[in-house]
Amino acid sequence: MIPEEAFRFGEAAIRRGWCGLAEIVDALAHVRVALTRGEVPPSFEDLLVARGVLTDERAAALMTELRLESTGEMVAGFRILARIGSGGVGTVYSARHVSMDRPVALKVIPVEEGEREADAERFLREARAVARLQHPHIVRGFDAGEHRGMRYIAMELLEGETSLQVLRRIGPFPERRALLLVRAVASALDHAWTHGVVHRDVKPSNVFMTRDGRTVLFDFGLAKKVVDDPFSSAGVVAMVTPHYASPEQIRRLPDIDVRTDLYSLGCTWYHLLTGRPPFTGSSSAEIAARHLKDPFPEPDTGREPTDTLRTADAVIRRLCAKDREDRYPDARSLLADLDELSQAFERDGAGTTGRFARALLEKIVGRAPAPAAPPPPQGGVADLLRRLEEVQGENARLFCERDLLRHEAQKDERTIEHLESENARLACSRDLLHVEVSALRAAMDGLRLRREAQRRARASGGRGGGPD
Repeated sequence: MIPEEAFRFGEAAIRRGWCGLAEIVDALAHVRVALTRGEVPPSFEDLLVARGVLTDERAAALMTELRLESTGEMVAGFRILARIGSGGVGTVYSARHVSMDRPVALKVIPVEEGEREADAERFLREARAVARLQHPHIVRGFDAGEHRGMRYIAMELLEGETSLQVLRRIGPFPERRALLLVRAVASALDHAWTHGVVHRDVKPSNVFMTRDGRTVLFDFGLAKKVVDDPFSSAGVVAMVTPHYASPEQIRRLPDIDVRTDLYSLGCTWYHLLTGRPPFTGSSSAEIAARHLKDPFPEPDTGREPTDTLRTADAVIRRLCAKDREDRYPDARSLLADLDELSQAFERDGAGTTGRFARALLEKIVGRAPAPAAPPPPQGGVADLLRRLEEVQGENARLFCERDLLRHEAQKDERTIEHLESENARLACSRDLLHVEVSALRAAMDGLRLRREAQRRARASGGRGGGPD
């Protein structure tokens, strides 16, 4: 029988996104054949490393993760209780700070060779950002450090669900509930921006809704301190979720500011109201290209539109303007409109029409940027600036097309790998079948020999017992 540890290890590898199901099934088939033949197979982690599925460092990280889950191990004064979730970077556990007797959420990131410096930088950026921001709508950080080849950050343990989990469970949010959540996140972003911090990855799965009614923004793993190296964007953009990425993130512009977070917040608001992101596609590159060139869609909620929804749509469109100069300049100016919209909800009631919402809508639309000015005169600095903007846009489009082609090539490679893995699995099954057939033939041969011996014994007994 295949050891239970092998199944747990394979499940953890798939959960972290480090390999596919076909690779694990193929390896498990190899172990089963070896056991059937009476051989002693290598450990499952060594087998995956030998096959090139995992690196030594990733195999060791998974072993650490499984050990932490099963033994209640201590990590720098924190006792692990249970795994909450995991992703490609690290794993979050519920834990207890022993000396303070306090429950915490402990994010653990195994140190991998070859990525140590980059991971340390990203980890410390998250820890410092969280520690610096003290706000009711931002997760509180307690401690951070490194312990036996693992980096960790201890944060307050939240009880509840992310807004994405709630969305999947109940469907699109009612307009009022979505507005309250967006207002809380905008307040958090305003506080972060006053401390020079840009979150860079605002999305429904990074907004937590606690059981006691708090809305909390967390996961500052991509947060950037504006006064730090302003050219770190190129190394971070690949980690941004494409459904909520701003055009300047996609274009890899260096001077990212709070308006990037406002764009992502607008996409998040749209997702909460409609049940889907504003732009979708078959690949990250396709989604990114649509952020750059497609007009922002109408919010189809499946319900009769109200004046408050039309007003919310106007706010969302300003948040998600392609040109960041056309967006709200900061979260504080957004909060002013959100507060007015909230008051309009209260005054107008639940009807489809509302005098206060219409008045706010007219004010927002009247405040919207004027139509684009005619092209600048040819020649001189103005022409160079216009040409530079065109080149940047074309460059971003080419980046997206390149990424799309890479994605298609990777899909073809994954198809080939799947077929090869399926072929290997079938080969293992064939070998196992051969073993079973051989065993069956041996049993049949034994039965045949026993029958022949019995027949001879009967024949011999018959001859011995007859007359002379």
